[in-house]
Amino acid sequence: MTFNQLRYVVEAAKIGSISKAARLLFLTQSNLSSTILSLEKELGIKLFLRTQDGIRLTDQGEMFMVHARSILNSYDELMQLNVPKEKECFHIGVLSSSSFCTNAFAKLCSRYYDQKDLHMTMQNCDLDHSVDLLRTGQIDLEVMMANFSIKYHLHELRDQKKIQLDVLGALPVNVLLRRGHPLLEHCDPDDPGKDFDFQALANYPCVDYVKKQDGTNLLTIVMQETRTFLPNSAINMILVTDRDQKDGILLSTDAFALGISRAPSQRNQDTVIIPLPGCVVELCLCTSPLYPASRFIPEFRSLLIDELMLSPEFQPAC
Repeated sequence: MTFNQLRYVVEAAKIGSISKAARLLFLTQSNLSSTILSLEKELGIKLFLRTQDGIRLTDQGEMFMVHARSILNSYDELMQLNVPKEKECFHIGVLSSSSFCTNAFAKLCSRYYDQKDLHMTMQNCDLDHSVDLLRTGQIDLEVMMANFSIKYHLHELRDQKKIQLDVLGALPVNVLLRRGHPLLEHCDPDDPGKDFDFQALANYPCVDYVKKQDGTNLLTIVMQETRTFLPNSAINMILVTDRDQKDGILLSTDAFALGISRAPSQRNQDTVIIPLPGCVVELCLCTSPLYPASRFIPEFRSLLIDELMLSPEFQPAC
C-alpha cells in the first residue's frame, strides 16, 4: 500500500466517479480502476459499489476512508513542519438563513477580526450538498433547521456514521401578520393565538420564498407535516426572493406569512407572531466524523445557544 494509492482512492470517493477522478489526477480511467482493484485485493475488502451515477463507498469503504484520511492528514502535517503556517480556516454551512446563526457568527468574527491568517465563512447550501461538503472537508460545520423529513434523514446519516449530530433544541413555526390585520380584530392583544382562526387564513394570500430546487418552501413543508390549518384549501401565493421583500409585502397588505422565530434583535415591532400549533423545527449542528473538529466549533456553539436563549420561544434539548 502506498500514499499515492490512498490519495487516489480518497479522491475517487470524494468525486463519486472514477472517470472524473482520473481526469483530475491525470491518470487514465483504466489505471485508476486497476489501482483501486489492487488495493481492494491487498486489503481483502470491497471499497466501492458501482452505480448508474458513478461509485459509492461500501460500509467497509467508509471505515477505510476514516483511516486513510487520518493517515494522509498526518503525513501532510509532517511534511508541513518546516513550512510557514498557512491561513487557518473555519467554514460554516447553513441549510436555511437564521438570524440566530448570523448573530452568533458575527460575534465570533468580532472576537478574531484582528487575527492574521484566519479565514471564516458562512454560506447557504442545500441538504445533499452540505453533507457532501462536510464529508469532503470543505466545511467544518453545518447548521440545520430540520423539519420531520430532514430530521429522519439526519438520524439515518448519523446511524450510518456519515455525520455527527448535535441537537440544540426546537423553534416554532409561526404565522406572521401585520398589526391591525382583519384576522386580529377579535383576538386578545396579549395572547393573539388563543382564539385565532387558522382556517380563515385561506381567505388571504401567503407570502413565501421562491421554491427551492426540490420544489419546496416553508408553506409546502408545513402543509405536508400538519393539518392544523388550511387542510384542503388552495392558497394564493406571493413569491419573493429575500426577507426584505417578504417583510415589505407583509406590512403593507393583508397577506400572511410563515416564519421560523427570529432573534429578538431582528424582529419587527409591527408584526404579530402566532405560533402554529404542533409545528416546530429542530436546530441541529452537523459535523463530519472523518476530520478533526475545528477549535472554533465549541465557541460558535456556545454563542449560538446564548442567542437562542434570548428567545422565549426556544425549547432547549433535554
